[in-house]
Amino acid sequence: MMITELLENLNHSGIAYAIVCALSAWLGKVWAARIGRSENSKLQEQITKLKDDLGRAQKILSGEVQKSVHVHKVQFEKEFLVYQDLMKQANRLRRAFFTLHRNLQPIFDNKKEADTHFKPLRKDFAAAFEVARDTVEENRPFYAEEVFAQCDRLIEMAVTELGSLSVADGLGILTFNEIDKMKKELTQVHKDLTDSIRHRLDTLVIIE
Repeated sequence: MMITELLENLNHSGIAYAIVCALSAWLGKVWAARIGRSENSKLQEQITKLKDDLGRAQKILSGEVQKSVHVHKVQFEKEFLVYQDLMKQANRLRRAFFTLHRNLQPIFDNKKEADTHFKPLRKDFAAAFEVARDTVEENRPFYAEEVFAQCDRLIEMAVTELGSLSVADGLGILTFNEIDKMKKELTQVHKDLTDSIRHRLDTLVIIE
């Protein structure tokens, strides 16, 4: 009975209302603090993730910058021309080899007919080799190291073919299997040379 009367007196005097307001404010602060801590935790997680992503992006960018080569426009134009000429001669050499070593060869009645047929093809290959070799040597200072490495492989294979042709008529001394293997290797070298030039040009940053 006394508690009931006390509450009624508090209510009449407005004290109960004040207490309720105080409790509400206190609870509001408690919940606000909890929500704030929760949101802050989520925010910190997002910030940490963004920092990690930024760090990875910076590492990638740093690697790309380090791989890039800054050259003046004049040097780039010179390199572009020598690579263009190099591919022209490499294509000519490859074409001459495959023309000489066709998959389907004609059948000859005698050695003279065979010599007549193969002689101009052999000469074309030898001429293509000489131009390709001279192109590589004359422009060697302008080639990137990776490009020149492929040039070396190409010239080495051509020398092997010339050695075969120099000691025997017709298609030389290489067996069918050896020629077939060389075709595959020559195709791969040609592709590697093309890729090395493309990679070199992609890494150049032109300075005006």
